[in-house]
Amino acid sequence: MPATKKSNPELGPTVFVLFGATGDLAKRLVLPAFYRLAQEGLLPKQWLLVGNGRGDIAHEDFRKHVRDALTEFAERPAKKEWKAFAERVFFAGGGFTGDSPGSLLDDLAKAREALGGDPQLVHYLAVPPVAFEELTRALGQHGLARNARVVYEKPFGTSPESFRRLDRVVHSVLDEQQVYRIDHFLGKEATQDLHTLRFANGLFDAMWNRRHVESVQIDVPEKLGITDRSVFYDATGAVLTCSSRTCSRWPPRWRWSRRPAWARWTCRPPGRR
Repeated sequence: MPATKKSNPELGPTVFVLFGATGDLAKRLVLPAFYRLAQEGLLPKQWLLVGNGRGDIAHEDFRKHVRDALTEFAERPAKKEWKAFAERVFFAGGGFTGDSPGSLLDDLAKAREALGGDPQLVHYLAVPPVAFEELTRALGQHGLARNARVVYEKPFGTSPESFRRLDRVVHSVLDEQQVYRIDHFLGKEATQDLHTLRFANGLFDAMWNRRHVESVQIDVPEKLGITDRSVFYDATGAVLTCSSRTCSRWPPRWRWSRRPAWARWTCRPPGRR
């Protein structure tokens, strides 16, 4: 891990609220990325991270969870850097709904008081997509949407109809400039490199089309099983999860007219445990 750089002076005090803070997505991707941002000096000078989940977890226990996640999916933090990072990390339990906000409102009040003034709120929804509507409404009901920024992880709806329904809910609470929809896989080097290989290479640009390619097959093997992601897969499905990261990089339809395409997704390849 490179040495910590100076924080971004242009960003004001900010409270980051991570919904689904103890879930699989947060553990594997969001928390390691957030720690790296802190070490690279890309966060505001004054910031706090408040994790949220259904369980009642002490702040110290959540910090241990974060450190374990960094050790497993990034690299073990150095003692000095970790101490400076951990003292800014807190947890608000009891879930968060319109009827029951848990301890989040109280913990955010403490965070705002600690930073002073009126800090920016950034809500990161690292939760199953079926929870987006309820969480969005709850943000509005409890006054946490004003001037806030809200990050939605993929998929934002599972069909045109569900997208429009969710979009209406989002815009009943937030302005478009407050909303950020993200697919973390589109930032993966393998996806970006495939796009560059196809369109920036003169050899492949001439050959990689329907006249020279019989079919397209995409394999997405994973080492881990479904385990605690079963709710996500029941609601979303592997095909949508896979296609969301590949179809957005697909060439125009006319280039591949009448050429079949297959996608295979395996959560744990045969013979592995």
